[in-house]
Amino acid sequence: MKVLVPTQGKGGLKDTVSPVFGRAPTFTFVEVENSTIKDAMVQKNEWASGYSGVGIQVAQFVANQGVDAIITGNVGPNASGVLNQAGIEVATGFGGQTVKDAVTTYLKGPKRRAPPLGPSTQRPVMPSRQPFSPPSQPSQPQQPFPPRRPISRPFQTMRPSQPSKLDLEFEKRMLDLQKKMIEEQINYIEKKIRELTEK
Repeated sequence: MKVLVPTQGKGGLKDTVSPVFGRAPTFTFVEVENSTIKDAMVQKNEWASGYSGVGIQVAQFVANQGVDAIITGNVGPNASGVLNQAGIEVATGFGGQTVKDAVTTYLKGPKRRAPPLGPSTQRPVMPSRQPFSPPSQPSQPQQPFPPRRPISRPFQTMRPSQPSKLDLEFEKRMLDLQKKMIEEQINYIEKKIRELTEK
């Protein structure tokens, strides 16, 4: 199982979980096997100082890394929508804890929860076996350690070699959304230029 934890400093198991997702300085990837932490890898967040749409860009990056779950302080609604679509489980409310403690607590189960769906709406986690598959039936009790796809490749090379049709459609939707956001930014800049020119 591959878990991503946004971290506040240089990353690693001793670093602190970031209260935010998209603008965290670093990401700590934690490899878990049989409910035990086996390895950790740190990567700098290249989008931390982005102008806008950071959460969506980071969520798309995470979806491409073969991540099974995210442990963080909070996730914005735009990013949570992308992560939900990708079938990635999100656990919030862990800001301020060390990465090791947060992952250990998450694996025990009691604080696992879904990302926020809106200003005041949340729903219980319904983990799926594969990305884009429908959630399990509500009548079935949630297992503390849901079955996941087996890890058969090294930690650094878990990305699928050939993207599926669903992956390509998902990426196209994300690019369309980014294009729309960029167009809105251009329109805003042009409007400000006109206002300054008229003065």
